[in-house]
Amino acid sequence: MIVEGVLTQLYARALCDDELSLYLVVRGSNNGIYWSEYTGSWSTWHKVSGSTLQSPGAAVYDNELWVCVTGMTTGFYYSSTDLDTYTWSGWGYLTGSSPSPPTLIGE
Repeated sequence: MIVEGVLTQLYARALCDDELSLYLVVRGSNNGIYWSEYTGSWSTWHKVSGSTLQSPGAAVYDNELWVCVTGMTTGFYYSSTDLDTYTWSGWGYLTGSSPSPPTLIGE
């Protein structure tokens, strides 16, 4: 898969919200974080600030797309965007480590 001229790794999360929009969040081969929205056709790829060495976790909760990634050195970072304004919250930090990539689940 090509994302803004960057071949993505096989690390992606797809999810759906209540409005039947589908979101795909991927890690690019440059370790960047990208997302796209499907509402009948796919949007252009949007870059999220930051980078990760593993696949991102993603969930839709309360009209926000949440993304969680493993930091480049340690810990986990999370951010969300309002799905009406596409304004990102900035990254928060969670302590801890794991050999597995993060997973988010929204209800």
